[in-house]
Amino acid sequence: QGSNNSANPYDTILKQTSSTLEREKEVYDTAASAAFLSALMSDSQGRLLDACRPKNEKFNWESARSVGIPFWARSEKVISSIAEEIAQSIYKTTKSVMDCALYYVASRKMKTLKAIAATDRSDSGTKFMKFLLAHDFSSDRGRKAAEKNAYSLLRKRKYASAAAFFLIAEP
Repeated sequence: QGSNNSANPYDTILKQTSSTLEREKEVYDTAASAAFLSALMSDSQGRLLDACRPKNEKFNWESARSVGIPFWARSEKVISSIAEEIAQSIYKTTKSVMDCALYYVASRKMKTLKAIAATDRSDSGTKFMKFLLAHDFSSDRGRKAAEKNAYSLLRKRKYASAAAFFLIAEP
């Protein structure tokens, strides 16, 4: 009887998360897959998210990935709000609409994405804004244009931007 069965099922992820996020450097370890499974099956996902959140900060992609939130969060509303937090964090850091586009599209915040694109004066930002205004993505023509741009970005190895265009093209 070498295992401790009396512990809460999410103790592992809480311990590993707190030790990971308390480090001073921005180096994130990942939690074990068993911890992800425990978190997935937990009825206390809200408390888990609070415990995983970096202190006084919004989630960034590295911190959300390190604790596996995309694998175990079940609520679409929660996933959408975390994706929006990640997008805000990325935009705050890079000031590039293309860098945060994937997360705004994934959180279905197209109006916010268009507003940010309107303020981005970079070449890629203005092209993206023109593209968003020129196409209706509920039509076949608009979806095909988004897919064409996605494949072009894949050839240029801009994977996050390509993924954003593929999601825009999704019916």
